[in-house]
Amino acid sequence: MILKLHNRVPIDFTALQDKHQSLNVGFEPFDGNTLYGITFHQQSDSLPFEKMRSDITHESSDGRFVVVSTREPDGNYHIWIATEVSPTDVRASSKRFDETGKASPKGPDTTVEILLFQDRLNHCPPTLYLTYTVAPQAADSKPAC
Repeated sequence: MILKLHNRVPIDFTALQDKHQSLNVGFEPFDGNTLYGITFHQQSDSLPFEKMRSDITHESSDGRFVVVSTREPDGNYHIWIATEVSPTDVRASSKRFDETGKASPKGPDTTVEILLFQDRLNHCPPTLYLTYTVAPQAADSKPAC
């Protein structure tokens, strides 16, 4: 999703999803790697999440998103994109999945939003998250195919 948000790949790009087949590989395949000019960095934090809150605020102010792995109430893990910072919490978005990890009966393109700390992290710490750096993209370049 980060590659799409920064116009590094077309919106219909699925090569990474196809490669990992929703196998819950975590962030290891991305940590320290550069994909399409974006270098990913795995981070970790636990209650009271001061480092993560600071990173999300900083990244957001620089036009980047933070990718957060949360432990869900059912014990599984899920990935969220931190999208909007407020003084008290962070709004995060993701695709909706059912308890088996399959696309929701409401449709695979159904987006769900949560308050990241109130709804997840304050109840199920600690967590891992990804930050990243973006290499400049030539003005005449197009998203990779």
